[in-house]
Amino acid sequence: MYLSCAKILLLEVRNFPRYFESPTYHLARSYAHLLLKIIEEGIEAGEFRDDIPPRDIMQIILGGMEHLLLPGIIFGKKVNTDSRTESLYDIILNGIAKPKG
Repeated sequence: MYLSCAKILLLEVRNFPRYFESPTYHLARSYAHLLLKIIEEGIEAGEFRDDIPPRDIMQIILGGMEHLLLPGIIFGKKVNTDSRTESLYDIILNGIAKPKG
């Protein structure tokens, strides 16, 4: 059931202009706002870089989540969300460059 809902939301509903007035959209915005706040707090605490706009980081995280899960949703395949989360976490916090040395 959740897979069907996610598929409908990702592929169909967001193309409908009235979606942006819906409770689902407002819920998604509240999660995005929470993520933005966490990023801003991480910057203030010196845990995250301060030379990248927080909104850019938020968009990269949300876009990364969507793109990591979308193939499974589209093709109805089981997705290991734990491993996808770990991959995204590692890429965002550690980058993709090989450590020097």
